[in-house]
Amino acid sequence: MAVQYVKVGTETKYRDVTETIEQDVGFEDIAICRPMFFFFDFTSLKPKSPHWFFLDGVDVTNYINTSFTLDSLNNASRNSKLRDPGDAYITETQFPAAQGGPTNGGSGPVNTDTAGNLSGAFYLQSNTTTSFKVGTKVLEIIDVSSNNREKALSFSQVEFEALGLYDLYTEEKITRTEAYEADVFKAITVPQSSNKDKNSEPVYYSHYEPPAGVSFTSKEYWTGGTVTKYKTGMTSAQIQKDRNTGSSSKSAAGGSKSAGSCCFIMLEARYGDGTMDKVVRRYRDEYMTDKNRRGYYKLAEVLVPLMRKSKVVKWIVTKTMADPLVAYGKYYYGENKTGVIYTPVKNFWMKLFDILGSDTKFIRENGETV
Repeated sequence: MAVQYVKVGTETKYRDVTETIEQDVGFEDIAICRPMFFFFDFTSLKPKSPHWFFLDGVDVTNYINTSFTLDSLNNASRNSKLRDPGDAYITETQFPAAQGGPTNGGSGPVNTDTAGNLSGAFYLQSNTTTSFKVGTKVLEIIDVSSNNREKALSFSQVEFEALGLYDLYTEEKITRTEAYEADVFKAITVPQSSNKDKNSEPVYYSHYEPPAGVSFTSKEYWTGGTVTKYKTGMTSAQIQKDRNTGSSSKSAAGGSKSAGSCCFIMLEARYGDGTMDKVVRRYRDEYMTDKNRRGYYKLAEVLVPLMRKSKVVKWIVTKTMADPLVAYGKYYYGENKTGVIYTPVKNFWMKLFDILGSDTKFIRENGETV
């Protein structure tokens, strides 16, 4: 006789769903200007004369670089700091060094050319030490350091508006209980199928032992060893005793078919005595395809021998594959709510099984063709 799970209907279950709700609460004026580059082109000033720059009456000559032109902005890339410096230079006390620093090293005025022209870039700083309020801003250029127009022979200015708003909103996380319909399955006992249906055969625990001294890259490594078959339910002590006495049924690789679609990696990783978690068996019977089953068998023939030889390998496989997949299975069948976090892990392993499985028939070490 064999156990088979049959869908008998659905039932309403509940799960917690958390969502974030944003709510706009209006706008707030920005009090000070943010960092920004401004490009200028003054003409008809006093030729070949030193000039100083003032913003709102504050000397900002050391924030001027006259190597730039309007084309410097027009030709700048979309992500250039010249277009939007953000907070990249807020610690600077003069024109940013990364952009060439201030003209004359920031220690003096800048000079017009022989025609009285002066072009360049002004860096508007904004930090805890240097900042300017929003509103109408006046950038002046004058040929005296005292910014006294009565004593000036050359003077010009340009105005610009600096305005901004903060978009204010609140965030609230709300957890609600959501109803959903889950499938209900019933375990029934059915006669053993005469055609040895994979999903209803007794489960056996098989171990493949490769031939000694043969590299795993050799074909003989996979075909020349022996397979030891154990019935499900044996304890670890019984299996160890069975191995030591050699009383278990053994056959050469490629011999008679072992019954069942055994989950070798899960059996070895979880308990080591042939016990299988029921959610693993159920998920395997309902969703495993021939393709990903082939991939699983191929991987098992490599991992199971390594797990038997190394506790480290067994621990890694248990923590990265076996335990997460069991936890997901319990979530999938409504036995817990936390297993959903292992969905990416489940997707990764199923994808890997598909890749390893390919579309080519695979002959397992026990001779079964999958």
